Amino acid sequence: MDLVWKSAPVPSDYFGVLWALAGIKNALILEHGATGTAFYNTVSFGIMNKQSPKGIIFTTGLDEDDVVMGREDKIIQAARELDELYKPDIISLVATAVTSVIGLDLYGIIEELQPEVNAKLLAFPGGGFRGDYTQGIKEVFRVLVNEVVIEPAEKNTRAVNIIGPTIDTFNHPSDYAELKRLLGLLNLEVSTVFTANTDVQQIKNLSSAALNIVTRDIGLEAAELLEERFGTPYHYGLPFGLKGTVAWLEQVAQKLGLAIEQKEIAAELKKYGYTLAELTSWWQRYEHLKVAISCPYDYALGLARFVREEWGLD
Repeated sequence: MDLVWKSAPVPSDYFGVLWALAGIKNALILEHGATGTAFYNTVSFGIMNKQSPKGIIFTTGLDEDDVVMGREDKIIQAARELDELYKPDIISLVATAVTSVIGLDLYGIIEELQPEVNAKLLAFPGGGFRGDYTQGIKEVFRVLVNEVVIEPAEKNTRAVNIIGPTIDTFNHPSDYAELKRLLGLLNLEVSTVFTANTDVQQIKNLSSAALNIVTRDIGLEAAELLEERFGTPYHYGLPFGLKGTVAWLEQVAQKLGLAIEQKEIAAELKKYGYTLAELTSWWQRYEHLKVAISCPYDYALGLARFVREEWGLD
């Protein structure tokens, strides 16, 4: 049996939970574990400090004796202190590996503690034993949709949500800027990005949008839940290339019963509508080239189609 791990391990669901929660303003994360775990996440694993908001992760600082005795009083007292000091909208109680192993009942703690605090308490007891990071992100999305999103006062027919980006998402700020620009061609505005760089109030109001645009397959379950609970349709996919972008705009417009202004499309094509032949010189031969694509799954779907259909490369 090979006991040596020869490559970087895939992050566990524990990291997915942190990544999905860390982009939400006025929502604190309380880890029940050793101080070193939180230190690793916020300093050594720098992604947690390279996003906004900052300073939202806290720890109960368990030691050896606490692990032996269970010490659920530590997380109860810590949650009370966070509620009083920071007045957050949400406090998420997150189990680390050690507290999952000893079987601490986070749901029972919340049932006892919730009447005493103003913040809404959420439990994430996985601790890294339920699968890879995608499972953790899906869990956070599911919990937020089921326990935080509220019934809409009214639907905004010109608002959409973007579901999928979390703080681990590659190139999210640039992608978001382009999606926002493209949606502006349909006179649509982005209401909420779920959950990168958002806040609790925006999450509560997810249901008021007319359409959910899913950019990662991780977000499909949340979109299906929102459709089931509030009747909000969703569209899954990203725009790549000229044909792919026009098709994407048409699909979004169709879901909302909108018509695309052809002059807008014509203006886009005039600005960006170059073929590969126009971008290269006559002596640059590329027909014999083959392309290998290495990227996230959701990017590969559109990028492969773009390379084949618009560039004519295998």
